[in-house]
Amino acid sequence: MPWQAKPGCAKHHIAAIERLVNSFPSAWLLPPQTGEIFASNEECNRRLRAFALAEGFDIVRNGGGTGANPAWRFRCFHHGSETRNQRKLEARIEKDDKGKITSKRQRGHTNVHQLECPWAALCSFKTVGKQRSGGEKAFILTMQSDIHTCPLVDDPLSVFPAHLKSTEEWKDAVTIAKKHRQQALPYSDSCRLINTEEFGLVLSSRAYYNSIRKEIPDRNKPHTIEALLLSLHDQGFIYHTRVSEELDEEDQVIARKLTQLFFAHREQLEAAKRFVSDWLVVIDGTFNTNKDRLPLLVVVGVLNSGRTFPVCFSYCPSESAESIGFVWEALKLEVFIPGKVPPPRVVLGDWAAGLIKSVPLAFPDAYFQGCDWHAAQAMLKWYRHKDRDYTTVEIKGVKAKAKVAAASGVQAYA
Repeated sequence: MPWQAKPGCAKHHIAAIERLVNSFPSAWLLPPQTGEIFASNEECNRRLRAFALAEGFDIVRNGGGTGANPAWRFRCFHHGSETRNQRKLEARIEKDDKGKITSKRQRGHTNVHQLECPWAALCSFKTVGKQRSGGEKAFILTMQSDIHTCPLVDDPLSVFPAHLKSTEEWKDAVTIAKKHRQQALPYSDSCRLINTEEFGLVLSSRAYYNSIRKEIPDRNKPHTIEALLLSLHDQGFIYHTRVSEELDEEDQVIARKLTQLFFAHREQLEAAKRFVSDWLVVIDGTFNTNKDRLPLLVVVGVLNSGRTFPVCFSYCPSESAESIGFVWEALKLEVFIPGKVPPPRVVLGDWAAGLIKSVPLAFPDAYFQGCDWHAAQAMLKWYRHKDRDYTTVEIKGVKAKAKVAAASGVQAYA
């Protein structure tokens, strides 16, 4: 007779849990016994999880044994006696005499599942039978305790996420959710399109937004970079990408590589429309901000209070005219819209050849102003790399001469 869901199971979970439980071998639904033999620890894990699902509880496992004789330990989900505190946080909030919190983190609102349930099992790789040496080895189950002190639930799909994620309905819903996430659909629209009545379950908003975020980047899967882009989108950022394509002998695209990323928050762009338009914009690059050593271009504006604010950012391969031009084109799409918002009058930056070349191409009527500090640094670098050894006084001029004279107790004259 097919296994049937318990009376207290939610109606929208009945079909899913009955389909899943009945897909297991019928022997797996019986209580596990010491001496059961398996081909691997993983097979034992599936057997115990099938029994736990049918009974209304869940299990957790950890390693054991040695490399030659591996073993897995299984315990009830509610086996512990206290919360795990691997980061050594305080048990409660600690405050000083003035009422200021001094503890690292509040742990009072964490979920507590520890009910000291003794149910436990061990699957170990050992010799079958009583013969200690020379016999055949296999993965053998040992029931250390089959007693439950925690309550068994009627609807394990609602209580234990691991059971829910093992259903085909969940996997189908996540597959469709990934497609929706790649199209940047909001959670509310995706719920309507998925048709929750068909799948018998509802994806939480957290599961929906994490549907592709945890995927490992792979050049053969172009959509994995969209996890980063969708994260920017979720936080209110605008982004533009520059992609290089690899072609085969027939000029067909066989691979794409992200070479530059432009991003800015909506509030930054709104401020730029007000304070940068028809006025001043500053741009410079900084290095060694990431493990890939990609230069980071930073565009800055000036508020009416005289304080600066970031307009946008761009990770790029170099400070070339092409890279900086891509930033200008993105700003023209988002801020300096032709016919609506005029471009800046002055562009202030260093004396990089790529920047000097890009400004008249993007803003023909703008005036490029080179930074004095960058100009002085460029001259110092030029003198230091000449064949002749220039002295500090010759390079830095009268101020350096005055410092040398003061150190020696002699008055210096210009």
